[in-house]
Amino acid sequence: MAWRTSANNQAVTTGAFATFYPQFTCCVWLHKITSGTNNVRIFRKNGITFSVQTGIPMRLFFPWTTGATFAAPAALNPLGVTSHFACSYDSGSVLNLPRMYVDGVEQAVVATTPPTGVVNVAATTGQYILNNTVGFTQGFQGYASDWRLYSRVLSPSEVETIALGRGHDDVRQGLEVQYVMENGVPGAAFTAPIDGSGNGRTGAVVAAGNTFDALPGGFSGRMRTALRAG
Repeated sequence: MAWRTSANNQAVTTGAFATFYPQFTCCVWLHKITSGTNNVRIFRKNGITFSVQTGIPMRLFFPWTTGATFAAPAALNPLGVTSHFACSYDSGSVLNLPRMYVDGVEQAVVATTPPTGVVNVAATTGQYILNNTVGFTQGFQGYASDWRLYSRVLSPSEVETIALGRGHDDVRQGLEVQYVMENGVPGAAFTAPIDGSGNGRTGAVVAAGNTFDALPGGFSGRMRTALRAG
């Protein structure tokens, strides 16, 4: 099951949950069905953005003093293709590069705007926003499922396990939020996604018109609210 978006103002947020993790991994299944200039923001948290766009590199914007930008040079996320995207980052040093993955395969990453100085903590506050900006005007149209946030850097083998497992894996250590988007039936109005991490961080829906639908490509997630490690 997936979240089917159909308008630029639609989004999911983590509501009151706004904890910033200096080390994190975020991943999601995406399927874009329309072209356009809007980035697919896998998440936006104030000055932090992890995004991918058709024909444009996957990117992580992070609020160092200079406002760093990291990119995987290959053009990714073509229309009509279901793919798994992931990014891990340790912001403990300006020397660290994030690790980015497509379908469990690690991509080459470069710092197009190298980080300097210190992390601007004030720009790491606020809720996590899935598929939009703070103003909710630039959402994409397509499908998203199994959005996860971990409070640690996952290993390449763990990311591969998640991608190959297609919702049937046991990578649970450090899992802070998991929105599988399966608490509904196809065609029904999309309701607040339940948190499958076991932490009770139910999401919130922004704007009407979202629906539940099957994610193209046969993804079948599962809720694991009874299990949590780490």
